[in-house]
Order: sequence, then structure tokens, then C-alpha cells
Amino acid sequence: EQMVEELAAKVAETPNDLEAVVLLARTYSRIGRFADAVPAYRQVLALEPNAANFSGYGESVVFAAEGKVTKEAHDSFVKALSLDRSEPRARFYLGLEQADKSQTGNAVAVWLELIATAPADAPWLEMVREQMAGFAKDENVTVTTVIPKHALDFVPPEELALARVQASAPPTMVAKRPGPPGQLSPEAAKQVEEMVTGLAARL
Repeated sequence: EQMVEELAAKVAETPNDLEAVVLLARTYSRIGRFADAVPAYRQVLALEPNAANFSGYGESVVFAAEGKVTKEAHDSFVKALSLDRSEPRARFYLGLEQADKSQTGNAVAVWLELIATAPADAPWLEMVREQMAGFAKDENVTVTTVIPKHALDFVPPEELALARVQASAPPTMVAKRPGPPGQLSPEAAKQVEEMVTGLAARL
């Protein structure tokens, strides 16, 4: 925890240090501090809006929302796929979104396509297979009768076009927090409020 706080302090002082910001966001996510990971990933996206980072942000939003694929997460995953159709996390979670909407057949179709196109040694393959089998069994879906489909097949073309424009926006420099030590900027205060609200919801 002390190392994480030291890293957070470094990021506060050098908000445009991409390597440090990415490390902080990933660390928050890995230790389960998803309410902190969300604003950290927003900072990452301001510096490097690529497919992997959009997926990382969306995943953190999902976990902060107790496993629900919110609209914010959905939009981030679509942006990720607008930049790289092969991004696996975005495809997995958009499949989960279909399952959350009781569209289990669609979810299975997305996961089948993900499994079929994944590297044979992908460490997450077995997890996807188990998830798919569990949902299919619970909803009486026969996997062998489902035609694989890419996650973007369930995204309207106009939504994808807009996501591509938004995702391709050039990165912006992150301003160092203004004001004397201990005084939060309005933006930082809003982020803290969102983090506290997220933690309260989880508790």
C-alpha cells in the first residue's frame, strides 16, 4: 500500500508521465481498488487513447459497478474495437453485456468467435469457455447450434462510426493539479467524490 501511495504521489506531480500513470491504473485494478482505477485510466486515456487502454478503462468500470457492463463501459469497449477489432477483453465484456440483457444466444455467439480466433496459448481461454458453458447451461442454449459472431455485429453502424471518431481524437496533456498542497481542483474534487460514491456502493 505504501508503494502504491508513493506511485500515486509521483503521478500527481508528473501527470504526463505515461509509464507511471499506466502502472498506477493497472496496479489499482490488480489489487481491487477499482474506484481508484477508473479515474487513473481516464488519465491514461488522455495521454494514450489506444485499444488496450480503452479496454482497461472499461474493465475497471465494470468491476467498480459490481460486474455490470454499464453504458460507460460499453462505450469504452466499442471505442477499443473501433481501433482494434481483435481486442479480446472488449469482445468478452460485450458478450457479457448480451448475457446481462438475457440475450444468452448472442453472448455465446460472441464468445464462440472470441475462442475461435484466440491464440491457442491465451491464458484466458479456459475462463471464457467455462463462462460460456455456465450461461448456456443455465439458459438452455445449445452451443453447437449457435453461429459465432463478432461483438461489433451487435453494435449499430452509426454508433461504431461515432466511437471511431471519438477514439481517434489526439491525446491531450494532463494539467498538473493547481493550487497549494492539499487544495483540490474542481475536477479532482469531482473525481474524489466519484471514488467515494463508488466505494460506498461496493460496501
